[in-house]
Amino acid sequence: METVLVYPKEEEDIKTLKKVLKALNFKFEVSPYNQEFVSKIKKSSKGIEKGEVITVDPKNPWQSILSK
Repeated sequence: METVLVYPKEEEDIKTLKKVLKALNFKFEVSPYNQEFVSKIKKSSKGIEKGEVITVDPKNPWQSILSK
């Protein structure tokens, strides 16, 4: 089975799409997250995998940040 991602541009399109999917008896779910937000999180995760992170010492945060 495949997953299809659809990106409607307007709120009215979303309502229409949901009605069509229900009429066709398709199972679907709506993500509570904004796609832009999801993209930022994925990009950050890739940076972490590459080691592109800053470790902050909670006892001396400014020195941790400024020494990088």
